[in-house]
Amino acid sequence: MKLLVPIVGVVFVAFLVTGLALPVLPLHIRSDLGLGTFMVGLVAGAQFGAALAMLGAMVVAVRMQRQGGLNASRRREALAGAE
Repeated sequence: MKLLVPIVGVVFVAFLVTGLALPVLPLHIRSDLGLGTFMVGLVAGAQFGAALAMLGAMVVAVRMQRQGGLNASRRREALAGAE
């Protein structure tokens, strides 16, 4: 339970920060940038996709931490996979 509370807190804050921009985003895209409703939907979908990717990255990080963290060889493997 001690490990779960900080993880849930970080996930909550991350989703809160990304969600704060959502009400303003369509107004900015339509009014200031002059783009259409399709682009508003595309940007909102990209925001949702970014939130899902962030959640997936957090899940991977927690699993790696539970398996003993990142030692030097695992860091090399993670960096090699990112290239």
